[in-house]
Amino acid sequence: MEGVPGAGVREEVRLLLHAVGAVPAYVLTPAMDVPAANDLARALVGGLSGGPGGGASLARYVFLDAGARELYPHWEDVARQTVGFLRFSAGRHPGDARLASVVAGLSRADESFRRLWAAHEVQEKTHGTKSFRHPVAGRLDLAYETLLLPGDTGLSLVVLTAPDPRTEAALHLLGSWTAGHPEQSAGKRRPASASG
Repeated sequence: MEGVPGAGVREEVRLLLHAVGAVPAYVLTPAMDVPAANDLARALVGGLSGGPGGGASLARYVFLDAGARELYPHWEDVARQTVGFLRFSAGRHPGDARLASVVAGLSRADESFRRLWAAHEVQEKTHGTKSFRHPVAGRLDLAYETLLLPGDTGLSLVVLTAPDPRTEAALHLLGSWTAGHPEQSAGKRRPASASG
């Protein structure tokens, strides 16, 4: 995945991500790059771990990583929302070169993206529920809130919370599992043993 140029995240925001470690949280740019995420968010969504360049692109993960179709049981809805948010961002940030690059790259690489982009749907993602099918924590239906970071132009903080005790327990399990296996996350599992 490509790096995230120009998406500096203040140290105070990084401290906030760490402080809310009991729930998944990450910073999102208008191009859906993720320049910072807490450990639980990376464990929940493997695409937040980034690539060789260090940056993560949630939009590229949704469309170009096969793990996304396994992670999101309602992948088509997530894909539609992703494109709608990119269109919303394009309207608010018309000169954003990174956003234009992400849209151009996905248009070249993925037929589903091209089809959804041609529908011209615009959608701001402020709050809602997102479903996950995680290999360790199982089925999770998490509420999300997207909060603008007023001192950081274009950056938002996305926080996912558990709406019920069963889901809260599953997030706790995921957090404790991650503490024991920090290199693992959804879609980033270690290869199986060669024996057998």
